[in-house]
Formats: sequence, structure tokens, C-alpha cells
Amino acid sequence: MEAVYFGAGVVWGTGYGGKPGPWVMGDLENGVFAGWENGQDKLISTNKPLKFDFATAIVVGDTSEKNCQKGRYMIYGADASGADGTYGKLMTMWDGIRPGKPGYAPMKKQGSLILGTGGDNSSGGGGRFYEGATATGPAITKKWANLLHAAVVAAKYETVKP
Repeated sequence: MEAVYFGAGVVWGTGYGGKPGPWVMGDLENGVFAGWENGQDKLISTNKPLKFDFATAIVVGDTSEKNCQKGRYMIYGADASGADGTYGKLMTMWDGIRPGKPGYAPMKKQGSLILGTGGDNSSGGGGRFYEGATATGPAITKKWANLLHAAVVAAKYETVKP
């Protein structure tokens, strides 16, 4: 599985600053990872909390044979409403090797698509899921991820105030 996680769960790793998050993380089958820095998955310095009403969250991954057999994955995130002034510019939350956790076997890629829930099909999460996409072929570049984010911003998500 290679899925997007957006939340404040700290059972797995965490992004910068520790609790309360929320962070964009990769659900990579044997855990949820904000990155893999200094041989561990906690307090990843590049993975900043996204405290927006609407967030763009993207996980991109290469297969295990890339990067000297360590694989590689990227996590991007931004304000999907564009209200923070990013307008089409994603922040790189992580760009590096896959986790070196014992027992983790990166990217067998057996195929499946589930939007809005984890691979275990649990219903423990909360929140709303509005749009999703998946692609096959080589991992997309940051340029293409920015274009995807710009399309989301163009949808003009906004919080309706009572």
C-alpha cells in the first residue's frame, strides 16, 4: 500500500514540532511515516504541520529498486484554498529514502485503489475526503505535483462562515 495520511495521529511517526500536527504522511503498509530522518520516524524536520481548513496532500513513490535499493518517496502538502498565498506551490514535507524500519519491505506494488480509508478498511478516522487521484508509470516530478495542486486551488475551496 502507498496511501496519503493526513492527521495528527502519533502512534506512528510525527512531523516537526510533535503533537498536535496535523501532518501529511505516507501510509506505507508497515506504518505511517512523516519521513525517515537520522534512522527514525519521529519529529521529521521538513514535515511541518498543515493547519488549514482544506489541505492538498500528495504522496509519490518510486519502486524499491530505485536509490541504491532503498527506494524513495516524496510527501507534499499545501493550503488547498490558496488563502496562505501559495497558489500552486506545494511544500516538500519529505523527499528521501523509504523507512529503514526492521520488517519493512518497500513497494511490492500489488495494485488496488481505496480513497478515503486506509488499506485495512478501518473506520477509525474522522474528517472529510473530497478528491483523489492515482497514476501509474514513473513517479511524477514536483512540477507535475504543483500542477495538480494548482488545479485543486482553482476549485476554490473555502470555509463558509455562518
